[in-house]
Amino acid sequence: MKKLMAVFTVLLLTLGIQGCGGSSSATEPTELKSLYEDLADNVILPNYRNAASAAVALSGNAGAIQQYCDAIGTPNEITQRDLARAAWKTTMIAWQRTELHKFGPVLANSESLQNRIVSYVQGTIVTCSVDASIVSAQSTSFNLASKSSNQKGLGSIEYTLFNTDLTHTCPAQITQTSDWVARPEQERKEWRCDFARLV
Repeated sequence: MKKLMAVFTVLLLTLGIQGCGGSSSATEPTELKSLYEDLADNVILPNYRNAASAAVALSGNAGAIQQYCDAIGTPNEITQRDLARAAWKTTMIAWQRTELHKFGPVLANSESLQNRIVSYVQGTIVTCSVDASIVSAQSTSFNLASKSSNQKGLGSIEYTLFNTDLTHTCPAQITQTSDWVARPEQERKEWRCDFARLV
């Protein structure tokens, strides 16, 4: 992190100096080109690659969430849950590093890709909406893409993996969760995990 901040500080100072007085030598354009290349090759691209790798390790077909879902109700459940939580943390850290230099597809279409990854830009996760979606996701007609960003992304996965309270956060009038607490504990864990996998 210190190296990254140092690179950005140098970049900002260089741009500031260049903007104030113009080029003072013929070598400055070459030095700037070198600085940009170093930033791209050694910071930006590795951060995006790490974020992509972490996301696959978390959510791929053989990823940590899938492994946890498969282990629910077995002696390996707690171990696999903890591994899924660790993979979530790794993914979140990797994404936070990329947020220092968001551009291109991440910001296209009103930042729709970013909002699919993290929703805090649009506000905090609405846990009742996540709880309702967990139930609704059991239907084949469920469409995650139609849901608002405050019930998707890494925030909703965090809620499903780290919240040990297997009740819900909805008021009584929300029909999707009306029989949630009556369901067996293992089923509630499985449904939460199914939703995390879907997200």
